[in-house]
Amino acid sequence: MKKLFGLLIYIVIAHSTTQVGAQSYYLDALRFSQLGSNGSARVQGLGGAYTAIGGDMSNVTANPAGLGFFTKSEFSLSPGISFANASSNYDTFRQTGQNPTTRDSKTAGVLNNLGLVFFAGKDAIEGGKWRGGSFGISLMRTNNFQNNIAFEGINDITSKTDYYVDQTTGLRPADLEFEPEDAIYPLQTAWYFARLANPIFSDPDNDEYESYFRDPATGGLLGGITQRGNISSRGSQSQVSFAYGGNYDDKFYFGVSAQLSSLNNTRRVTYFEQLDLNATVPLGLVFLDSFTETDELTTRGTGLSLSAGFIYRPLDYVRIGASIQSPTWYRLRESFGVSYQSAVINADDSQTNYTENLLPGSYNYNLTAPMRASGGVAFFIGKFGFLSADIEYVPYNSIRLRDDANSGVIQENNQFIQTRFKNVLNYKFGAEARLDILRVRGGFQYQGDALAGVDNIDRSVSSFSGGLGVRLQDWYLDLAVVNTRFNSAYQPYQFDTKYNGQPSDYRGYSPTVTTKNQFWNGIVSIGFYF
Repeated sequence: MKKLFGLLIYIVIAHSTTQVGAQSYYLDALRFSQLGSNGSARVQGLGGAYTAIGGDMSNVTANPAGLGFFTKSEFSLSPGISFANASSNYDTFRQTGQNPTTRDSKTAGVLNNLGLVFFAGKDAIEGGKWRGGSFGISLMRTNNFQNNIAFEGINDITSKTDYYVDQTTGLRPADLEFEPEDAIYPLQTAWYFARLANPIFSDPDNDEYESYFRDPATGGLLGGITQRGNISSRGSQSQVSFAYGGNYDDKFYFGVSAQLSSLNNTRRVTYFEQLDLNATVPLGLVFLDSFTETDELTTRGTGLSLSAGFIYRPLDYVRIGASIQSPTWYRLRESFGVSYQSAVINADDSQTNYTENLLPGSYNYNLTAPMRASGGVAFFIGKFGFLSADIEYVPYNSIRLRDDANSGVIQENNQFIQTRFKNVLNYKFGAEARLDILRVRGGFQYQGDALAGVDNIDRSVSSFSGGLGVRLQDWYLDLAVVNTRFNSAYQPYQFDTKYNGQPSDYRGYSPTVTTKNQFWNGIVSIGFYF
């Protein structure tokens, strides 16, 4: 029971780092359900607007009807590089002055797409309206989690130790003194032994605690608290897809596919606080000089989904396409660990260092990511190029979480998803100009904010893209550059209890990191016909 209690406490607190709620599995679910810029260089250069285009390796994963346009077998490879830049503002409700903007970046190599298409051939069915089809298999990266976010500022109102005190109040010290052999114990135990939440009285039945950053006589902070942190994320989501696309009379194209998805994301948060060196500390007072919290969460899993689509060509210069992808059913396992290091200044001015490590734990749960429905149209201007436009519907409020125990944490997150998540429309536009063997492309993509109206953070995603390509008889080469921008928010701590309006009550002041994220992705696709 102690181990189960500790696990549930960790689950609640480890996911309590958001702008909009205390138990944030729903934000992980949203992040794993949104798709980034993906596909070949040609498709990314078009802003992803290719539901009605066809003839690209990316159709294996998206609209499989596009495989009906292939007239040769093909192999292609699309490596790339990603540059992530984050600019963060840290709002600590400072009474004077503002915290500086903090910038961080990360660079990573990625494999966007790798695939094979086998053309079935027309010769065996010559004379009929059935034109044959193609089988395809591909590996596509659908999400890139590579990012670094840094923040720093001075807080003269609250400390994260106030949050620790709030979460520990109501538990007796005897409730926290677990035996060393217990594999998992509550985070409050770590705070207690690291001197981050301290009993006010020595009475073992007392359940009130205090922060050593505060003056026990006045209740105020001993001085300004320097707060800084780093959020490092790595990993990706990918799909292995198996598809078939057919061609009837060069008018109607159809396809079906199955996708096996994999997810691997590690998120490491390092958070540090230190008392201002110029703080005025009463003589003989035991106080906290600094502490560091390190929290690492790794989520891995696999999923399954199905897709179907068609493309219709009523006229030589018009194509109309549509596709639908079923929900993706994931089985996920998260592994976690957290540690604390603190430095306490004793009454005799000596320093004692404390280290508390929670033994690693794990937790399994299921995620049902939403279905996706896309429609598109393309207009061809002779042999000089085309214009394309797509609209995609994603019902994010259909996301569901489930664990084997049907825990209250999961139920609360599902309730939040049902009542606060929005169904969104995503828009994609692309254009390609053809100059002999040369191709010039441009595109734009907009993804709606599934949390619109929950707070004042606009989380919509905008992407601008451009590209070049060369088409030869036996091979091709495409290049693309995509610039993606979006906002995100993070709270290093958030008080459960509400501000009561009293000047001495700090609980209305939960600091927030607001980040402007910008990604530059460069993609190269090389393909060979055979």
